[in-house]
Amino acid sequence: MVAAHTGRCAAGGCAVSRAFALYAVLITVTIGALVAASVVYSAQAQRVAADAAARRVQSRALAWSGVQAAQEELRAQRADLLLGRRPVLSDEWPLFVDGDGRRAVARLVPIDGRAAVSESGKIDINAATAEMLALVPGLDAEVAARIVAARGAGKFGSVRDLALIEGLRNAFGPRDDAEPPASTDAFVPPVDVAPPRPLEDLLTVFAFDPNVQAGMGRGAESHSGARRISLRGQWSDALGEAIRERYDEATANIVKAVMEQGSRFERDSDLVRVLRRYNSPPADWAEVVDVFCADPAPFRVGRVDVLAAPAAVLACVPGFDAAAAEQAVALRDKLAPEQRLSVCWLVTENILTPDRFEQAFEHVCARSMQWRIVVEAGFVPADTDEGDDRPPLQDRVVLEAVVDVASERPRVAYLRDISAAEAARRVGALGLAGPRPGPDQPPANFELAPPPASADPGSAVSSSPRRPTRGTESPRPAAPADAGDAPASDSDPRVGRWTAGGRG
Repeated sequence: MVAAHTGRCAAGGCAVSRAFALYAVLITVTIGALVAASVVYSAQAQRVAADAAARRVQSRALAWSGVQAAQEELRAQRADLLLGRRPVLSDEWPLFVDGDGRRAVARLVPIDGRAAVSESGKIDINAATAEMLALVPGLDAEVAARIVAARGAGKFGSVRDLALIEGLRNAFGPRDDAEPPASTDAFVPPVDVAPPRPLEDLLTVFAFDPNVQAGMGRGAESHSGARRISLRGQWSDALGEAIRERYDEATANIVKAVMEQGSRFERDSDLVRVLRRYNSPPADWAEVVDVFCADPAPFRVGRVDVLAAPAAVLACVPGFDAAAAEQAVALRDKLAPEQRLSVCWLVTENILTPDRFEQAFEHVCARSMQWRIVVEAGFVPADTDEGDDRPPLQDRVVLEAVVDVASERPRVAYLRDISAAEAARRVGALGLAGPRPGPDQPPANFELAPPPASADPGSAVSSSPRRPTRGTESPRPAAPADAGDAPASDSDPRVGRWTAGGRG
């Protein structure tokens, strides 16, 4: 009996062992299946992510193509822009149709209802005086002084660099180096100067007027785009030759006599001062200030375009007040084409007195050569209703750029991918964020941290904060610009970088 009991126990033990073994096998198989499923799922997720990344890279390339298309259209219109005319840009650029029948397109996104926004219609924070900055709605004398002090370490590369200034750290939305939301340094403008629009609509770092003639008076057409003749320094044979080439011997003798009688031209406003001293009527000033200048530099930095600036900006310019600014804005669209070539209509139309015009002259211009655009790109599905003029885009990417055609060689001075800002705006439309612009408008001048240069097609560009960048172009020197001991300087003071054909 003992033997039989022992045999049953042995048999039972074997059965239990086999059950445990089977259970262990089932667990192993289950774990293996889960691991395999996880690997497959991970591979699929990686493939989906890779496909999405590839589509985004493709859409970025499409958007960059749109920026280049707009740049080429602005380049082709450069002669008209030098005459104070506004650019005309295409709404959309069809690119190709892919294998699925989707149409690849790039198109402009309106900014405040406009295809492009003038950067010269704003106050340049790298050039404006502290007094001008203090008049900008939303700023005050204390903050303006901080801005001027900060730029002493190097030029601002972007308006958003102002977020580094005490009192403005939360004025431009989130950025990588912004302080936590709990910071007590929030931007709260005084109630009586609350800005009617974002500071980015009023300020810029991209205002560069080429120091060239629009083409007025005798021989205007042949000299349009030629460098102005600088009167800085002493009379010289080179200066006389330049004036004779532009005019004649008699004009050269008149200028020589004026300079030898003690007139000096250290600043452009000295031109107006001398014209007033010799009782020249304001109606005759336009041609003189178009041909001659004091500063021989190839670009005049920080000039405000009186044909594009809003009244809030013009009111910050010396010589203007709020009433004069409003009057100028109301009148400028009624000007004759010849009047638009110069800023002298401000005095001939009695908006500014001669004295106030002299104060304003070296801060203003009558053209814009830098334009901010927003380009969206992606794919229109094959089954899209043909009656939809602006169908939604798949794999949409949005780029914001500033195109500079101040020199004959155009450049993209600024480029940002603002697709994330667009996504945030759409979330806001669902009630999860604050107020937003109109349905098809990204926030004007919304700047995000730049992507690495290698990530952008066609050599993406960005301005290093508060570090000057140098270009290699200058307006064509059709006439010598040197005057005696003051040779013309061709150093390029413009902020930003070159894209096509090299960098500054």
